[in-house]
Amino acid sequence: MADMVETTIPSPLFRPTQAYAALLSEMRRRRGVRPAMDAEYPPERWIPANLKIQTKDGRLATFTPNSIQRKLDTALANAQKAGKPVRIIGLKARQMGFSTWVQTRLFERCSRHENTHGLVIAHDLDGSDRLFRMSQLFHECLPPDEQPQTDYSSRKEIVFSAPLRSSIHVQVAHQYAGSAHTIQFLHISELAKWSHPATTMLSVMQTVPATPESVVIIESTANGQEGPGRYFYEMWQDAQEGESDYTPLFFPWFEADEYRMPLAGPLIDLSDEEVALKAAHDLDDAQIAWRRWAIRNLCNNNVSDFRQEYPSDEGEAFLRVAGTSVFDVDICRVNLLDSKPAQAVGRLRWSVQPMLAPNGYCTNRDALKVVFVPDVNGPLRVWEMPPPSSENPAYRFMGAADVAEGVEGGDFSSVAVLDRKARRVVAAWHERCDATVWGEYLAMLALWYRAQIAPEVNSAGIATLARIMALAPRWVWVSRSYTPGEPMPDHDEGRFGWRTTQANHGAMVDALIDVIRESRWYDPDEDFWRQAIGVVRSATGKALITGKDRVSCRCVLAAIDAMAPAVDITKLRGRPRKDTDEWDFGERKEDKHRTPLQRSFPSRGESLRSTFGGSRRQKR
Repeated sequence: MADMVETTIPSPLFRPTQAYAALLSEMRRRRGVRPAMDAEYPPERWIPANLKIQTKDGRLATFTPNSIQRKLDTALANAQKAGKPVRIIGLKARQMGFSTWVQTRLFERCSRHENTHGLVIAHDLDGSDRLFRMSQLFHECLPPDEQPQTDYSSRKEIVFSAPLRSSIHVQVAHQYAGSAHTIQFLHISELAKWSHPATTMLSVMQTVPATPESVVIIESTANGQEGPGRYFYEMWQDAQEGESDYTPLFFPWFEADEYRMPLAGPLIDLSDEEVALKAAHDLDDAQIAWRRWAIRNLCNNNVSDFRQEYPSDEGEAFLRVAGTSVFDVDICRVNLLDSKPAQAVGRLRWSVQPMLAPNGYCTNRDALKVVFVPDVNGPLRVWEMPPPSSENPAYRFMGAADVAEGVEGGDFSSVAVLDRKARRVVAAWHERCDATVWGEYLAMLALWYRAQIAPEVNSAGIATLARIMALAPRWVWVSRSYTPGEPMPDHDEGRFGWRTTQANHGAMVDALIDVIRESRWYDPDEDFWRQAIGVVRSATGKALITGKDRVSCRCVLAAIDAMAPAVDITKLRGRPRKDTDEWDFGERKEDKHRTPLQRSFPSRGESLRSTFGGSRRQKR
């Protein structure tokens, strides 16, 4: 064994202690074995050299890490280098060896390090039995010179003798699991299937010290977005969005070398989803053939079950929802696979700042200019930059915005901009901010694209609307009684923005259903498609879009797109842009929509009603 020792040096945090290294050396000396440099014998080498597992075909074999387990080795090493407590959350397909890998790491830590206690919590009794038998097998099959003595080994506990004084415990998830221990290595298995995940995790996490030596690894298949699986889903989302210290690791089914099936010839009659899968993930026919076989034989011919148990991406793992889906899941899935990364990410800034009067009214609207500022962490994603004015007629670009209150931990505000000529979403802004600040962002976006923007004016939306009206009232969507084929009326109905009511809620959702079903436009935003898949109907049939901000703004966008006149390339607005980042947004006197759209927004103390309806006030 000592011959295997080369130059790989493990992290100092995970070396066997001097006392245990001395004990092993003494054991080897008595047996006539050449002493090994145990402190230089890292887990990546020790585990394959000493641990045995039971294979899927029932054989006893030396643990040889597969491609996924080698990636896990790398991820753990990177986490250890940071010098902080190791926290990893893994979303996986079935039977990929994730839990086996965690058990090898936990056993190595506890069997080679003093005073190290490992705890495994499984979702049910069968799962806990299986994981404990794995640890027993590791210990039983160790070479004699590597096998530490035990004080006792019960049904669910292994306690190592001095000088180790370490232990391995296995429990079933219950409300106060692990509360009697201090744990250095915690393995959470199948969290999405726990009965009381929030209570149990709150209890057990108090037992893990916040030291660089501590390790917590959570691994689970998905179990939907609601019910028992919701806790894991939200933990995964937080890790993905950087709102927790857990490192998210996802392993799709096609990364498993064994998930493929030999073929005599190429597959024919591929479905739309199979075509999209091959294109998105560079799959071959042998992998698609295995997928078909698994759906028939492992998932009862239910493709929804396959997507959950053997996901291709993170979004697919959580497709299953409790209730009737509002949007066609298969179509949403194909569009999700066809989504594209943004051409640019950042935010907009004023290059000519607004000058505000005491009542908040902007006095230099004709001079306002905005500039795009790249920022990899910015809230604005742009798939296509605004075109020159010669290609930007009236009503080419339209946007719709969902408005949140901007409270900490609350919903996000979201807006999407549609190119109605090319029939594609070209930009999306998603940010948690104050409603008034959101109004300023929408004004910038409207000016940049010269787009009619329809902010939702329910609740906090009034503050958002007030801000846009102060800065760029010309670009606020105003409801009109429009008949397709007829000229656009010069007068509006006095309703700025979009107010969602019980009367129009169903119609705006139906408008988006039609857009998706009939592919009326292309939306490259994968986050939107993930949200759309999770929208369900209530017991009364109402689409539950509250909190689905990206979906909400698309519902409004679909509604106003259907109401607006067709794009007429012969009617142009604005003057040519000066460069690729800025535009002269001076308003044209002859624009026939100027009068109804540019009413002064009420100053402090004045009623909103006087602006939205009734007699018109004279401009100052």
